[in-house]
Amino acid sequence: MASHEEYMLYCVQLAKRAGKLTQSNPNVGSILVHQENIIGEGFHELYGKNHAERNAINEALKKNPALISQATLYVTLEPCFHQGKTPPCVQLILEHKIKKVVVGCQDPNPIVAGKSIKLLNEKGVETIIGVAEKQCNFLISKFKANLKKRPYIILKWAQSYDGFMGKPDMQIWISNKFSKILVHRWRAEVDGIMVGTQTIINDNPALTTREWEGENPIRIIPDFNNRLNASHQILNDGLSTIILNTKKNKKEGSVEYISLSSKTIHEYWGALFNRQIYSVLVEGGKQLLESILKSGLWDEARIITNNKFLYTGIKSPTVIGKLYHKQSISDDNITTILKEDS
Repeated sequence: MASHEEYMLYCVQLAKRAGKLTQSNPNVGSILVHQENIIGEGFHELYGKNHAERNAINEALKKNPALISQATLYVTLEPCFHQGKTPPCVQLILEHKIKKVVVGCQDPNPIVAGKSIKLLNEKGVETIIGVAEKQCNFLISKFKANLKKRPYIILKWAQSYDGFMGKPDMQIWISNKFSKILVHRWRAEVDGIMVGTQTIINDNPALTTREWEGENPIRIIPDFNNRLNASHQILNDGLSTIILNTKKNKKEGSVEYISLSSKTIHEYWGALFNRQIYSVLVEGGKQLLESILKSGLWDEARIITNNKFLYTGIKSPTVIGKLYHKQSISDDNITTILKEDS
């Protein structure tokens, strides 16, 4: 017999299938279970379209409509309480007379924030809250950042075993070829990728997903001293690029220049969020990473540590947070750290 947690973890995996297609909405998964059989499942597939609960119930309506009122609904996030682009899911649950609802985590959106759970209880629906809560909360990490009108920020760097991320004015490849493929997958999962101007000058990178099937993120470069020119491939390869600067607001082919009144990280994120960039992977260099860490406006750090030694060079940033995950890929160890209040 499957436990509540096992069913909820299945919902988490369903929710992940949407990737970044939910935009600023949360990724949510849901199933209807009757006597240990899943009679309907769904996830929030696309921004502005049906929520997970509605998709799960719609599937059950096609297969076993008579069983819906006798089934238990599992959902990773508290059902919505308000009319948005779709009708409120809490009313849908009541309409179908579902008697038991298991919820992964409460909705952090102030316009919901426990109201649906309260209504379900008032209407006599048995509710169980906080099942696989850690996983369900992590699932909506981007959504929580977006509620603050900024993108979800992932910091990434590779470092040697002795804590160096490179040599001055040199291109050094630290991580292995398998981690490179993983990083390209990460790029496909976000809306934007950011690196510092010096990284562009040193490495002239493409910043694409060429090692992984997926959409290229928008490249974002803070270039406040106008150091970039047509010799850098990001300015002439025809792929979407944003240059943050203080001088001009214009579009030149595939390159958009966004003028900011200041060079603060807060203004970076606000300008990008306003252009529907809801998640950003920051891949360096050190100065950019450290300025973001200092600002406190970040959410997650993914650090790839290889077994090789460099002995000298550019010291890696220091990050303080809570350990979320560790994995090994050949001679690389990948550590994921979350900001304490994420």
